[in-house]
Amino acid sequence: MLYRTATNDDYIQAVPYLAQAIVNAPVCQGMPMDLESMIAYLLQTQDGGYIVDEKYLVCFTVTNPWYAPTTTAIHEQLVLNIAPDKPGTLFGPVRFFVEKKAEYDCTHVFIGDLLHSDREKYGRVLTKLGLYKINTIYSA
Repeated sequence: MLYRTATNDDYIQAVPYLAQAIVNAPVCQGMPMDLESMIAYLLQTQDGGYIVDEKYLVCFTVTNPWYAPTTTAIHEQLVLNIAPDKPGTLFGPVRFFVEKKAEYDCTHVFIGDLLHSDREKYGRVLTKLGLYKINTIYSA
C-alpha cells in the first residue's frame, strides 16, 4: 500500500466522484446535493487527506469521542474511489487507517460505510481485516 498527502488538485478532481457517490448511496436517496458544500467539506478535511494506492481519496480526523474523552480514535471521514478504472481493492484504505491508528497512538479506528453502494462487500473487507460492526444508520 502506497500513500501520499492529497493536494488541492486531488480535492478538486474528487468533486465529481463525491457527487456520484452521494447520488448512488442508498442512504442519500432523495437528498438535495449542494456542490459548494461538497467542495467546502473536502477542503476542510485537508489536514487528514491522503491518496492511497493512487486510487482512493481517504480523509480522517483524530478525535476524542464525547462519550469516552480519554480515548483517542482515528475517525474516517471519507473513502472515495477517484480512479474507478484503475485496478485495486478497498483493503488498501482500511490498512491505511490501521497503520495511522498506530502512528497516532490511537486506541480505536472508526470506519463507516455511508457512501458505499455495496455496503455488504465493504463490510466483508472490514471484517477480514479485523474490524467489527458496531451499529448501523436509520433514516426517515
